[in-house]
Amino acid sequence: MTYSGQQKGTFHHLNVMPQWESQNKGNWSHLEDDVRQFTHDSNKTLIYYTGTWGVCTLPDVLNIQQELYLGDDNNVIPVPKLFYIVVIDADSRKGIAIVGVNNPYLKNDELKTGGYLIAEDVSDDVDWIKWDRKNIKKGDRCWNRKNIKKGYCYAVSVPDFVKVVKDLPLVGLETSGILGLKELSI
Repeated sequence: MTYSGQQKGTFHHLNVMPQWESQNKGNWSHLEDDVRQFTHDSNKTLIYYTGTWGVCTLPDVLNIQQELYLGDDNNVIPVPKLFYIVVIDADSRKGIAIVGVNNPYLKNDELKTGGYLIAEDVSDDVDWIKWDRKNIKKGDRCWNRKNIKKGYCYAVSVPDFVKVVKDLPLVGLETSGILGLKELSI
């Protein structure tokens, strides 16, 4: 929201989802910074979708996974399993979905067995996100996307993403490739 009227308007409706503080201040914050920087640097018209998917779980005293909700016994607000940002270039129709795991208590093996990795990870092939020290220049800051406590993050193609997350407006999500894919050297 650019203007103060728009910003103030967000206080009059539900505009938040529960996110672990370690993720919100950790990798998700870095990711949002990288998306803003990419938007600024690309000088393109970009279309964004943001949202959540699934319900986060934690084991109870019997080690049985239980869904997490905020509120009273009526399970008012679900704690999301995943946060996502979908970015699509309006002209080229190249796009990318970036997913953040919202559970700092996971163990590495639970990423796959718990359904947190929902599509093929293409993170290593994206050149504009400053993660894992692979895509940075000297002097740039970077962040470790695989740090579960700070919010494990990964990138997937939009078609693979919408095969799993089906509650999006599919009309606007047609893409022609992956946004920011590294150029292959010949």
